[in-house]
Amino acid sequence: MVKTQRLIAIVLVLTSVGLAGQDIKAPTRTPAAQTDKHRDQLREAVRLHDQRNYDGAIAAYLEILKENPDDISALYELGFSYFVKGEYEKSLDIANKGSQYKSDQLAGFYTLMGNNLDHLGQGEKAIKVYKEGIKQFPSNVQLHYNLAIALMSAKKADEAKKSFKNALSVGPDHPSSHLGLSQLYQNDNYKIPALMAACRFLVLEPKTPRSAAALKMVDQILQGGVQEGSDPGKITVYMDTGGKTDEGDFNSTTAVLSVIGVGRHLKATKDKSKSEIRLFIENLSTMLTIMAENMSKPQSSGFAWDYYRPYFCEMANRKFVEPFCYYISQSAQSEEVDRWLTMNFELVREFLAWSKSYQWAKR
Repeated sequence: MVKTQRLIAIVLVLTSVGLAGQDIKAPTRTPAAQTDKHRDQLREAVRLHDQRNYDGAIAAYLEILKENPDDISALYELGFSYFVKGEYEKSLDIANKGSQYKSDQLAGFYTLMGNNLDHLGQGEKAIKVYKEGIKQFPSNVQLHYNLAIALMSAKKADEAKKSFKNALSVGPDHPSSHLGLSQLYQNDNYKIPALMAACRFLVLEPKTPRSAAALKMVDQILQGGVQEGSDPGKITVYMDTGGKTDEGDFNSTTAVLSVIGVGRHLKATKDKSKSEIRLFIENLSTMLTIMAENMSKPQSSGFAWDYYRPYFCEMANRKFVEPFCYYISQSAQSEEVDRWLTMNFELVREFLAWSKSYQWAKR
């Protein structure tokens, strides 16, 4: 059977227009079996959608549903195409119909309903839909993620942060949740947690437009508040005197960033042979080494401390910092990075194998 449930991952900034929506009703209907003919038609319709021929795809889905109104896969794909085309009212209507069926695509219909409601200016109803979906499907990453997005749109940052964490607890390999959490951390001046969340995102998504922005943020944090001074040859250092500790007490590591930043600036000034990527590696290695040295003394707690910190400490202990840094720097479009990755393919493969098999903490 064609895999048709393509769950929606919307961007981190949502727009809202209009009003629409209905309350969720418990599913009571049973989908019809899909015929070989309709399966082939569906495959072709999905191909049209992927080619951005949304009108052609919609016409094909409607043709299938004309012959078999209970084809749940065609119904979902129709709603998805309407959503991507921007016809949120129609997509919402289809999603409501789909949510009446007992099927393995029910979580997808809840996600589609919530996304449409959010785009139609009904953020509170969207939040209600996502929460209802999570009650039934607590391990569905997309529902947790999209709830976090809706909560961000509603200016409920603390609740959004919690939802991103829930998404990562059930789906550690979901890039967008790491990215969203890193942005919330950055907004609240959780520097080390923001850096770790962004780095984890970059492991999963190293070479996209989003990756370039995340890499820039990581590098800025590593510079530790060191900036060029008003006079040539002088620098200004902005010391972080401490911050919140509910994500873990990273204040000592944050304080070290300023020292690292000064050292990086001096090396870049005096030793022109050192490339930016090499300085980046040295900085991150120093920071992670300091963090790993305290690994045996878990004097703190919090999500970032318990979830992200062990991963990066183990990475440092396994001597994977160098391949990690080169791998997450692919969006920098550097010949040096590309060359190193090619020449050290086996080391990179070993790092990625370890990262993929890493057992993340459960909340």
